[in-house]
Amino acid sequence: MKKFAVLFVLIVAALLAIPGYVGHQVEARYQVLVARLEMSGFQVAKHIYQRGWFGANAETDFVLPIPAPDADIPDNIKEVGFSIHSDIVHGPLMPAGGIGLAEINTRILVDGENVFPEDYPAKIQIRVSWNGAGETLVDLPATVIPSNENRPRIDFGGMSGQMLFNAGFSKIDTTMALPGLSVSEGEAKRMVLQGVRADSKSWLDESGLMLGGGVFEVDRFELVMIDDLTSIVLQEIGADVDSGKQGENVSGTITCRLKSADINGDLYGPAILEMSMGNLPAEVLVNIQQGMEEIQRQKLPQQQQAFAAMSVLMSNGPRLIKSDPKFSIDRFSVKTPQGDVEGRFSVQSIGLLWKEIANMQAIVQKLEAEAELKMPESFFRFLFAQQVRNQVVQQIEMRRQMGEEVEVPEPHELDAMADAAAEEQLQRLLFQEVLIRDGTMLSTQASLSSGLLSVNGKAIPLPVPGAAQAQ
Repeated sequence: MKKFAVLFVLIVAALLAIPGYVGHQVEARYQVLVARLEMSGFQVAKHIYQRGWFGANAETDFVLPIPAPDADIPDNIKEVGFSIHSDIVHGPLMPAGGIGLAEINTRILVDGENVFPEDYPAKIQIRVSWNGAGETLVDLPATVIPSNENRPRIDFGGMSGQMLFNAGFSKIDTTMALPGLSVSEGEAKRMVLQGVRADSKSWLDESGLMLGGGVFEVDRFELVMIDDLTSIVLQEIGADVDSGKQGENVSGTITCRLKSADINGDLYGPAILEMSMGNLPAEVLVNIQQGMEEIQRQKLPQQQQAFAAMSVLMSNGPRLIKSDPKFSIDRFSVKTPQGDVEGRFSVQSIGLLWKEIANMQAIVQKLEAEAELKMPESFFRFLFAQQVRNQVVQQIEMRRQMGEEVEVPEPHELDAMADAAAEEQLQRLLFQEVLIRDGTMLSTQASLSSGLLSVNGKAIPLPVPGAAQAQ
């Protein structure tokens, strides 16, 4: 009987001691999560972790600097603050059932306010198993967030998803779905999102890089500008991303798709863009990644961050150039109201050295590039005329801001000016044989190899730096 009593006491003592031990493990893993967010660009303004025996509470305030759309203030940065409040239950017994290391339930506040109503049944839960692996579950039901003086009305269609991770966060699989979201001002809907889905799989390569790929899709996106004069409707948007290693180098591909785009009544699409990058040394990319993370940890002012980032890129430039990196647009195709536009482009340096970067003649000698483009003549005229209109309007606005009295041309005068400029430019390019006319289509082909530029089969002399001074 005494032995049983002693055994019972030992079991109870062990069960009471386990949450204390677990608490230390959970806090360490939570700090890693915060550090990863900080490395991703979020600035930690405050972090409090209060650990108890059977649970803990954590509060972390983040600041995310984003560019503010204010034309009067160059490089204007707006800071958006949000907080993550977490209630943590230590194992071994989990409230949701079973055993594990911890269960974390989280609330998100923006500028000190709950994003959702107080009684909103939001579920953002992290479950961590004994080996450190776990899953994050997101279940946000549909709701309406009423407007106030700081924000418009938001009709939120809900969000659900799951992220699976292993103990070291070296393998992460994520799925997320947002059925719908709309933003309204009064009775007018300014923005609508429908059918957003994301699915990604990534892993930490032995080099220290996160590689992998994923798919991002949106069924419909609508945007109406405040002036009600500009509306954009995009349907069936998609992007496929993939990256991997070939020997010691990293390569990647990005494919963007669009079924249709209605811009102020003009219909574009379908469209596709396929891009690829190759010969990127994994070691160099890791160094750049670590350098950028160190900049984030130092919490430098925005201007100093830009200089520091440039320094990181410059210090890794020699090894990056030495690997002969390549970039290409393997396919570009879009249907426009005037007809189909198609093109491709590729560029690669071969044997270029970092010390030759300032030598334009050496760069030209060691670049291999090809380009093709085909478009309707009417589309060329449309694009060039639109560019002229925008330039004239900007110049008029700049002169007005300087206090000048400017005579504004009538719409038909502006159109005539833009059309005449487009015609002049087109005839110049046709005469120079930079563009070739074939019926209603314009096309061009160009290549650069061993310092020789060829456009539509015709060799084009390249200017030699310093030649004019020598003469």
